[in-house]
Amino acid sequence: MGVFNPGAFIMQALVVAIDPSIWTPAGAIAWPGQERAVTVVDTSQPDYAGQCASLLQIQRPNSAGYSFRMGEECQKLFVFMDLGGGVNGGEPSIWFLARHESFHIAAQMYGSRIPVDFIQIDPELVRDFSDGTEFAGLYHELALLTTSIVNGSPRSCKSVELAYVSLSERSRTYLDYKIFWEWPAEFYAQQASFPGDFGKYESFRSQLYVGGDPGYELFVSGVRTGLALDALVGRSNWQSDVAQGQSMFHLLMAHGGCQSRKFDPTVRMRRVEL
Repeated sequence: MGVFNPGAFIMQALVVAIDPSIWTPAGAIAWPGQERAVTVVDTSQPDYAGQCASLLQIQRPNSAGYSFRMGEECQKLFVFMDLGGGVNGGEPSIWFLARHESFHIAAQMYGSRIPVDFIQIDPELVRDFSDGTEFAGLYHELALLTTSIVNGSPRSCKSVELAYVSLSERSRTYLDYKIFWEWPAEFYAQQASFPGDFGKYESFRSQLYVGGDPGYELFVSGVRTGLALDALVGRSNWQSDVAQGQSMFHLLMAHGGCQSRKFDPTVRMRRVEL
């Protein structure tokens, strides 16, 4: 598995459309112009502007870490990816991340309703819970539940419900935020990059970032839940609900007869500044 090094691999701008067979509400995306795709730019190319000269004025970080910046410019949607910390897997990994991040800006920010609670998050919650250790028990129970659903032998969701309500209020606040944003985007990227091969995806995701990613179970749990919802209610049904501002986790709980939650009020974002 190769390692991506920005100094050795120059990524041309990638153009990422949203596949309606994977994300069925794709037709509702309010694209700002005529282009029905997201342009993904590697920040190691500071002079990249394409046909949008104003991009030359945008400051882009280039560091030994990772950052993702997205928004609208020149009536187009852009994602700037800084992968200075390196990723394993070479160009397929770049495409995976490009699909994930493009989903955030196009299908979520420009195509879905967003609960007001999830417009931003307290940075202290990210600091305290991003390593995922707080949620190990919940992820374990989710894996058991979703695997049984996909295999056609549904089991009670009560153990997942108990693991969730046992969390502290602060950790639930963090988790609900991350689930809302990350699970649909990760499901989309997995289906676009590893269709029909969850095992290959899971191995890939656990090794994606050089140096490891202790919080990767969050993303894997989202894919598991999407596959389970496909089996329970059909893709168009659950994705329509998510596009209206509902959470994949709470949809799974609701369809299993367990405690669930809807987040109100919700809004549509009109313009996202770079």
